[in-house]
Amino acid sequence: MKVWIGAEAKLLDELRPIRNTLEKAINKHLQEAGYTNDKLDSLDVIIILRDDDYFDEIKKYRKSKKDTDIRLKIDYNTFLNANEEERKNLILDVLLRSLDILEEKGLDNFEELRDYFKSLKETPLKEIEKQLE
Repeated sequence: MKVWIGAEAKLLDELRPIRNTLEKAINKHLQEAGYTNDKLDSLDVIIILRDDDYFDEIKKYRKSKKDTDIRLKIDYNTFLNANEEERKNLILDVLLRSLDILEEKGLDNFEELRDYFKSLKETPLKEIEKQLE
């Protein structure tokens, strides 16, 4: 399984480096752990980070393709005023929320992934970056 994190964002320059680091760390962990999910090949999450309501949240799971189209909002002003660690945790909160949504849709077997997301919240971003070197 792979995780892909996209964005519809006005603060893309602030979001991109953190998002990229998390995506790389998560996919590295999934590969090393041999993590699989019978019902999901790709967790695709788009972060909506805008100061307007142009985009609505979307919560789709495509059983035939074993992937998702999940688009969830992060409050613009909260992100804007957050430091790097707080921004990392806001992104991880979106990923955790995406797992909640999938469980509501009847998917399961996310305990390991959920635990890893939570561990990343406790790990400083600089340490995550070092682990990727």
